[in-house]
Amino acid sequence: MSHTLNDRQMQRRIAEYGGKEVASSEKERTRELAYAAKVVDLWNARLARGAVMLFAPTIGAAIDGGTPWLRFYCPACSIRGEIDLRKTSMHRQAFVTSLIPMLSCQRCQPQPPFAKLTELARERAHDGRLAAPYMPPNPKDVSRC
Repeated sequence: MSHTLNDRQMQRRIAEYGGKEVASSEKERTRELAYAAKVVDLWNARLARGAVMLFAPTIGAAIDGGTPWLRFYCPACSIRGEIDLRKTSMHRQAFVTSLIPMLSCQRCQPQPPFAKLTELARERAHDGRLAAPYMPPNPKDVSRC
């Protein structure tokens, strides 16, 4: 006995349930986006006041929350930078804190200190206080010996 639906049964079920499912999934998606924005706002507020970081938002939550720009600085030389999370090769479920080793200062070699995250922002800073946007190295560009 087969448990698959024929075309007529499938079309009838889509007509019967499809509209309700689409409307409920859109409501659920807007609820998730609002929650992601709240999480990012809470994280930014805790960073700003220097509180203990009990959690970190994921890259996907930062993007969905409308704050795709991660700002950071090097504690040794005070160079500031930012990265567009939409252009990273990291998985969307990775925490933004997992980017810290990748963001370490190249000027402070051979053992740079870990970068300090300052905020997740909605847009790129155009006030000139940042040195240059950080672009992570592309693994395809690295030649292998």
